[in-house]
Amino acid sequence: MIVQGPRPVLFSFSGHPARAVRLSVVMLPLALGACSNGWQDVTDLFAPMVAPSTSEPVKSQPAPPRKSTLDRDLAMAQRLSAGSDRQAALQAWIGLRTLYPSNAAVATGLGEAYLALDQPREALPHFEAVLEGDPDHGGALSGTGRALVKIDQPVRALSLLDRAVAAQPWDVRVWNARGVALDMQNRHPEAQTSYRTGLGMEPRNGNLLNNLGLSLALSGRVDEAISLLEPVAAGGADPRARQTLSLVYGLKGEDAKAAEAAGRDLDAASVDQNMRVFRLLRRDEES
Repeated sequence: MIVQGPRPVLFSFSGHPARAVRLSVVMLPLALGACSNGWQDVTDLFAPMVAPSTSEPVKSQPAPPRKSTLDRDLAMAQRLSAGSDRQAALQAWIGLRTLYPSNAAVATGLGEAYLALDQPREALPHFEAVLEGDPDHGGALSGTGRALVKIDQPVRALSLLDRAVAAQPWDVRVWNARGVALDMQNRHPEAQTSYRTGLGMEPRNGNLLNNLGLSLALSGRVDEAISLLEPVAAGGADPRARQTLSLVYGLKGEDAKAAEAAGRDLDAASVDQNMRVFRLLRRDEES
């Protein structure tokens, strides 16, 4: 979780609520792209005019099927969701929910738009509405489970995420959220298996790598966590791996390395504050 510094904030796994360690981090700039709210698909309105040959009979061709209005609207909202302007995407899905109040794809899309803005409580009713009509809807199971993880309900989340895995095992977000829900219950070996399953499909997934490293550290496998996180922190632009690596160094007592890793993203005062937190944590473990 990246929030405005320099005040301390709860350190968190990627994709789930804060745990016990307080860290200070800085807000990353978010590039927002301009998107038009007046999208119209005009590709099927115009066709080149070709004069028929006088020597050959004109062969009639079947007209290509026209996209329905719903299909075009869904495609427009999905394009916005794939972009950087999350507020514009949210407004598009809200408009579609008004036009198509009983459509499962629209409700699920709106829930995902709220999750993208880290608003899980607003997302939940839309996912749950889909599950009322279709209890096995994979997208709604995934969204509900991920939202519940974000609001600290790991037990309920896990029951839904297990069903989501059965419905769409290719969705690495489900494997990540399932691992988080297990870690929140101190079931670290099971959590690590879930993360590794997701990494089998996306070996470079930053959320999975970060959470696996933190899970290893929480289960006492600090050296393994460092071996996993060091190349990720060195080669990526994502500060989460560096801050997790700093935490793991701090728990191990390697304060110089912890400060160096944290200092790549934090100011000096925030780094000093984190070092004090790490020393307090080590004293707690020793007592």
